[in-house]
Amino acid sequence: MARRTGRSAGATKKKGSGLPEYGQASAKQYQQQTRERVRNQTIRTWIIRLIIVGVLVLAGKMWGADLVARVTQKGREAKSELQKSQQGVKNANDRRSGADFNPNE
Repeated sequence: MARRTGRSAGATKKKGSGLPEYGQASAKQYQQQTRERVRNQTIRTWIIRLIIVGVLVLAGKMWGADLVARVTQKGREAKSELQKSQQGVKNANDRRSGADFNPNE
């Protein structure tokens, strides 16, 4: 009967190395593949970001002036309505408090 030394059948150690031979090559290959995946993912992310920025710039050139005009017009309308409602509230408060009371009427 053969004696077992505790190592797996395919793993042999080099002198002076603490790692089995099969572990070094596969670890380097795995590390290289991982770096390539990360690099490709980063490139993909930047390409997607550039496309989004390009679409936004194109949309800004096509509809930018109209959009700004529409937004500012809506802002002016909202401001006017807010001022009208504030004036209405002020008038109602004055009426309830008697600020516009005229004893001659």
